[in-house]
Amino acid sequence: MTAAPATPAATARQAAASTRRRPGGAPWWLAAKADAPAPTPSRPVPAPMHFSITAPQPEYLILNLRNYPAWQVFLNGSLDPTRDRRADGLIAFPIPAGASTIDIRYTRTRDQTLGDALTVLALLVLLALLLMRHSQSARTGNSTP
Repeated sequence: MTAAPATPAATARQAAASTRRRPGGAPWWLAAKADAPAPTPSRPVPAPMHFSITAPQPEYLILNLRNYPAWQVFLNGSLDPTRDRRADGLIAFPIPAGASTIDIRYTRTRDQTLGDALTVLALLVLLALLLMRHSQSARTGNSTP
């Protein structure tokens, strides 16, 4: 007898149940305060990019993910700008009691886009300089690089 394939919601519930049973390596956990310590023993585990959770009361969801501006967290379809600072740098934000859907997306920041543009510009300048040097050496008949 084969088991029926698990639905995403059932998989998330199983992951949540196993996380609560095995907190050392939790991709996320619930806490009453944003600065609650990580479960011990704690080891790095990636946070899921999409999951559903049911909180028995309003709590903080703490993701095992560094609070970097490129990470956008959506709570029930809306961008959640409320992030509390933690000493360990993890993402923590309040969630309401009841069912919530969490989506995490990585977006490019302005500094990354600017860095890419500067890199392309530098490569174009380098290519132009090399072409100018090659054209000058071809006109003078000099074959030195």
